[in-house]
Amino acid sequence: MHIEFLHNPPLNKKANEILINLDFPNENIFLPSVCRENKERLLEKIGKKKAIQIGFDSLSLQGLFTYLAKRFNSEICYGIGNHQQVFLAASMLSSREILLLKDGKIDFDLLNEAIVSGCRVFIFPSINQDIFSVNDLDEIFNFIKKRIDEFCLVWDVSLSFLQGEGIKLVDDRIAYLVNAETIGLVRGLGAFFYSLDLEFCHISENARFFEALEYALVDCCVFVEQKNIELFNREDLFKYLRDALGECINLFVPIKNSASNTLALRFAGIKARLLLQDLFIKEVYGANGQECLFGLFRPSFVLQKMGYSENESRELISLSIKAISDLEKLALILAQSYKQIKAIGL
Repeated sequence: MHIEFLHNPPLNKKANEILINLDFPNENIFLPSVCRENKERLLEKIGKKKAIQIGFDSLSLQGLFTYLAKRFNSEICYGIGNHQQVFLAASMLSSREILLLKDGKIDFDLLNEAIVSGCRVFIFPSINQDIFSVNDLDEIFNFIKKRIDEFCLVWDVSLSFLQGEGIKLVDDRIAYLVNAETIGLVRGLGAFFYSLDLEFCHISENARFFEALEYALVDCCVFVEQKNIELFNREDLFKYLRDALGECINLFVPIKNSASNTLALRFAGIKARLLLQDLFIKEVYGANGQECLFGLFRPSFVLQKMGYSENESRELISLSIKAISDLEKLALILAQSYKQIKAIGL
């Protein structure tokens, strides 16, 4: 049973087959460009004028953000709930952090201070990492728009795309960032969709990247009404856990502020990594944040930036599920593992 869907989504084998189905790395210049045709088709679906393939790693993203900062003569303003690589890239530049409040919402006072100080480039995810609270695109965009006219809001849609959420607001000042790994392609690739007057130097792209990306997005139900997840009642799951564990189980983020099929569970007084090890033996696979996912022995940087101590941050299990048939069984397994760890004093 996988309870780390948003942190560790399955690879889309067909999309990756499309990606590498090339005889040569360069297209024949005397034939119509397959890359251009695929890109134009996807741009029409996304609602943007241009797109580039990018590397989704901190050094490549740093190059993108550096260009945007120079283009707008501005510092970078970024949310702490961004993907770890986005966070690292932005933090290496002249930038301003926007913290998350304890309810999982962004601190609009800090955002206002950033705008007043001259920030014109803003980077936020649709869903914050680790705690899975939702950022409201309409709210953030309109907040910025009421104060300044010229800006670029870079909106990382990766996690919402994985859940099958489509584009909800169209404006040239909004650019979309996509981590291709999140929707099933191999690690290290991404895309940047935009309509602003941005002039990038020639970028060498995989001729079939946008075709593979489109296939993966279609497979995630991004362009249709249905979702890529089977909704379950999170209140019921939390109730089952409360019945079994009482006040030893809590939430880092209220259910109403979190993405569908997610819970930021807080298991009191333990290191969640030990809980995950016990769950692994029971063939339940989870994560307690991005640091855990990347094999780093440290707790969620998102929670620590929110003001939680290192030990408190270790209590997190970032639960995200694509589909589940038996909530009571999952609650029982989680509760049993927790009680075992507490009983031996770990």
